[in-house]
Amino acid sequence: MKQMLFSFSGWVLILLLAHDSSCQQKSQTENSLIPLAVGHTWIYRDSIFENGKLKETQMDTVKIISREMFEGTPAYHFSNGKELMLRHDTLYEMTAQRTGIKFPTPIFIATTSEADFNYLLGGDVMMKRKAVKLKQCAFGGETSYECWKVTDQCNAEMIFASGIGEVRSVTGDCSGQHNDYSTHTLVKFIPSLK
Repeated sequence: MKQMLFSFSGWVLILLLAHDSSCQQKSQTENSLIPLAVGHTWIYRDSIFENGKLKETQMDTVKIISREMFEGTPAYHFSNGKELMLRHDTLYEMTAQRTGIKFPTPIFIATTSEADFNYLLGGDVMMKRKAVKLKQCAFGGETSYECWKVTDQCNAEMIFASGIGEVRSVTGDCSGQHNDYSTHTLVKFIPSLK
């Protein structure tokens, strides 16, 4: 009877540890540096500037619509067609070469000071990027967040806030027309209720 009770207790302990482990893994993914979970929604204000003057503004809603595994890491599909995954301190965007082979390319590194890295634009154009940790930044006029700025050789920049994701980006014309650019500014982040 004691052996049967011990065996049953062992199974209960294994089940509890397995359940706790899966909960921890889910929590780490959903509450990570860049929050990735199906249902998370970001609302942005997109503005287009030509010759330095505002031409057009519109709202843009981006939502995580599904998740799949890629080489043991969750990859998240967004409503805007992007697919992102987070490995440790690096955010990757899934891209494909002309052959159709899909692979991750880094778009952001949560460095402690600054880091240079390469990424592939369109799957076959190598570009240099630099990630720099900012002292802090604010979103929504409330709290100061741990933030990073990522820049590239085309004068583009993105700002990421811990626990929120991309809060602002500026995209310009790489040919040198610096008066033509667009901005992508986060208005609201709505976490999933799941």
